[in-house]
Amino acid sequence: MNNKWLIAAVIIVVLGGIWYFAARPKVASGEPIKIGADFSLSSFGAGWGENDRDAAMLAVKEINAKGGVLGRPLQLNIQDNQSTAKDAVSAAQNLIAGGAKFLLTGWTDQTLAVAPLLVPNNVLGITISAGSNNVTDGSPNLFRVWPADAGQATAIAEYIHDKGYKRVAIFHNPGFYEDDLYARFKQDAARLGLTLVADQAIPDAQTSDVRTPMAKIKEANPDVIYFNTITGLGIREARRIGLNVAMAWFNDATDETFTNKAGGVAALEGLVYPVHGPSTPGFVDAFKKEYNREPGTSANTTYDGVMLLAQAIERAGSTDITKVSAELLKVKDYQGASGTITINDKRDRAMGEVIIMQVKNGQYVKAE
Repeated sequence: MNNKWLIAAVIIVVLGGIWYFAARPKVASGEPIKIGADFSLSSFGAGWGENDRDAAMLAVKEINAKGGVLGRPLQLNIQDNQSTAKDAVSAAQNLIAGGAKFLLTGWTDQTLAVAPLLVPNNVLGITISAGSNNVTDGSPNLFRVWPADAGQATAIAEYIHDKGYKRVAIFHNPGFYEDDLYARFKQDAARLGLTLVADQAIPDAQTSDVRTPMAKIKEANPDVIYFNTITGLGIREARRIGLNVAMAWFNDATDETFTNKAGGVAALEGLVYPVHGPSTPGFVDAFKKEYNREPGTSANTTYDGVMLLAQAIERAGSTDITKVSAELLKVKDYQGASGTITINDKRDRAMGEVIIMQVKNGQYVKAE
């Protein structure tokens, strides 16, 4: 009998030990896998860059808490590109010199400026917020997890048409990203039979005087204004001169920098804008728990970019760029923080759902 109890006790101890070592958190060790983050952390893009930085840090924290990738910790190295393409190149060079073999990039102008550095330095890039069409043509080492935004311009044009508006004015500024959406919106407006009564451009979104172009738009008596610009100054001026017509913006109006330039949320009342699929509740909860705030624009795609990269490295069993790229090309119906992600043979994210939102009573709600 005593022997039986002894055997049982030994078994319990052994099973307990197995459970303990299996259940306790894995610890990543060894040489870190370096990921460079080329983000807009100052100037007009700082709001976006802070979203990107915080989401990337959250993803890395979660991955390392589970043992890292291939048993190695991820190390996130962040550089501020000051919201310019020129400084994005300098930031990328610094990150690459620091040993980063994987690089996260932001907007279209920044990404296209950095793209030529990827192949010569054997670096794999993932853009988390570049919206222009065909941006991955910039380098065979470049992937995108943000959906191309041309579909958003089409969705806004169709919304304007479906609401019965006829006379459309466009207020825009030049840029890699803006020009792409501007052309698509004009194309779709013509297809839908909308009449373009004014087409006013400003040379620079941050410094240009918007009073003259907005006065001309007011004279044209439009039913709706389509703001194809990264600044909210046009909306502020339209409100100041009493141009109280329907308004649409080409991007996510929850961006704080845009909102502040426009004159606050109250100035955006009635504004409609397109967004890609919303963040998943689980991601929103995790982000709020970590930072005590809602995840802003591009936070979800940044998080997904890090997670997909980690998954690809793990499945490749290596940090070899060619092998990791091959695994990224296999991504199909991945359920990410930003919705379902499929990477096509052009290393681009397949187009997803576009939702038209509206600012109503100071809240951001789905447009009716």
